[in-house]
Amino acid sequence: MLSDVTIAKKTLAVVAVPVLMNFGLVVVLGQLGSASDEMVRGQHQSQALMLAAERIESGLVSILQEITDQSSPGLGPNVVEIEQNRVDVVAALAEAREMAFADPEVGGILAELLPKSEALLGSLIATLDESRDAGAAGQTINLRSAADNRELDAIQQLITRVGTSQQRIGTERLAGIAELAADRRLVLMLGAVLVALYAVVSGLLVARGIVGRLRVVGENVDRMGQDRELLAPIGGLDEIGDIDRAFHEMNRVLGSQRRENDMFVYSVSHDLRSPLVNLQGFGSELVHSMATMRRMLDDPRVPEDIATRLRELADGEVQEALDYIALAVQRQSNIIDSLLRLSRAGRVEYTWDVVSTHECLESVARGVRSRSGPDADVEITVDPLPDVLGDRTAIERVFDNLLSNAVKYRSPDRPCRIHVGAEEADAERVTFFVRDNSVGIAPHQLERVFLPFARLDDRPGEGIGLTIVRKIVERLQGRVWIESTVGVGSTIRVTLCLARRGSTERTPVSGGAA
Repeated sequence: MLSDVTIAKKTLAVVAVPVLMNFGLVVVLGQLGSASDEMVRGQHQSQALMLAAERIESGLVSILQEITDQSSPGLGPNVVEIEQNRVDVVAALAEAREMAFADPEVGGILAELLPKSEALLGSLIATLDESRDAGAAGQTINLRSAADNRELDAIQQLITRVGTSQQRIGTERLAGIAELAADRRLVLMLGAVLVALYAVVSGLLVARGIVGRLRVVGENVDRMGQDRELLAPIGGLDEIGDIDRAFHEMNRVLGSQRRENDMFVYSVSHDLRSPLVNLQGFGSELVHSMATMRRMLDDPRVPEDIATRLRELADGEVQEALDYIALAVQRQSNIIDSLLRLSRAGRVEYTWDVVSTHECLESVARGVRSRSGPDADVEITVDPLPDVLGDRTAIERVFDNLLSNAVKYRSPDRPCRIHVGAEEADAERVTFFVRDNSVGIAPHQLERVFLPFARLDDRPGEGIGLTIVRKIVERLQGRVWIESTVGVGSTIRVTLCLARRGSTERTPVSGGAA
């Protein structure tokens, strides 16, 4: 499988295969070009042979004509012209002898033509020399010229055969050159098609084996950041498979740690609850005992000075200690309840459905106004809000905490004004904002407010409201952040998933009950 091949080897294949294909294409084109060049050279050689044959024939004819003309009264040989023709014939014979021909027919004709031409040239020169001897009779010269004419006729027939053979071979060569040109065009077209086909196939394989799998890894990164269940492992032994396995292992370890942390907080909360109940019980017993002791001090048998001293202790230091114990127990009980709520926020199962955010906010706003009291001067306005995909109870809890915090940290110098609206983030998400005119938060504390039990002042509460908000929002695949100016107010923004129109599609989210 391609997924078992490393990216380095895949890259090498993507680069090397086209190079090898182009190299093979160049080799084939070179071979076809060499064959075509060879045919062109053969054609040139054929033309050179025909020119040499014509020179041989022309020279021999001219020499024979001079010798024949010598026998006529009043005519003598043109020695200069004869010598020029002889030299030209000798040079043409040498050129023809140096030519090599693959065609056996042409080679056989030349093997007969060249010796005959040399013999005739020698005979003609000998005849010329004899004609210069004053004792030679004209009849003898004519007899030799007749024999030379017969030899010349035979040579001319051989030259004609050479021309016919060269014409046939030339026609075959021209057809071969045209065929080679067609082959070269075909090879170029096939090479271009193969390279394009390889580019398409390799591109698809890369898109499927690298780009597609990287997209899955990127999706898993987002899911891990949003505490969602990861996609199935993509497999493969390459670097992408290693990264995906590392993410799955990391997610498994982090999930295990989160579950362990939630269980630890849950267990510690329950373990702390037991001694706290005992402490509450014993405190109640002490209160009851002190009440009994006060009634006993009213007995006239108790000396007045002792009764007075005991009443001072009971109503003073002892009562103060009992009040402190009751306050500490209540404080500890609130912390334990907060721990349990924090633990429960990461363990509760969500039911994903289309939620009318506007209805949720109207309901939450009514509850916050009611808890604030009729004299609180709290005004909450809500813009029309889009529907989202999520768990209705969780979303109500998020906005309840945000509105309650805005009321709790309102400025004593002005009425409390809270405005809720929405800003579309993209095609899949929407950003809600809760804007107030509270006391504001210093820049260095904007992230600290999301930490558990982080309180900005001594106002009521345990400081886990925004911690729970962030945990819920992250499980709803969103994010939350704060913008604030001290003395002016704060704006908390929450991003959630937009509901698809006409759809109640549900999305499973990890982090269920441990």
